[in-house]
Amino acid sequence: MGEWESAMGIMTPDNKTSYHVIGLQPYTVYSFRVMAVNAIGASEPSKESYYMVTLREVPDGKSTITSAVNASSTSIRLKWAPPPANTIHGEFIGYRITYRPRDRPEEREIILRFPALRI
Repeated sequence: MGEWESAMGIMTPDNKTSYHVIGLQPYTVYSFRVMAVNAIGASEPSKESYYMVTLREVPDGKSTITSAVNASSTSIRLKWAPPPANTIHGEFIGYRITYRPRDRPEEREIILRFPALRI
């Protein structure tokens, strides 16, 4: 439990007892507190809520190919840098590599998954 920054608060437009908090980051853990407010000031905050996790989204970061080297007459060894961790938006399960010959439209795919994950 870290310090709470009061500047991060949201002032609701009315005195309803529910509010839809928007603009949160995907696959991020949040907790909440509530304070009653009147013209003079704010009450002490409520007890912190249970921790909640926002839903996952498709990653928006890209891997970067750092090298492609001939390994044999029938293979090429690829190396790449992972996308930034804050762009994964869920459990990171592996990579998908697609490839095709330059002059042909058919595409093939290889899926690399971390061995500990069962999906």
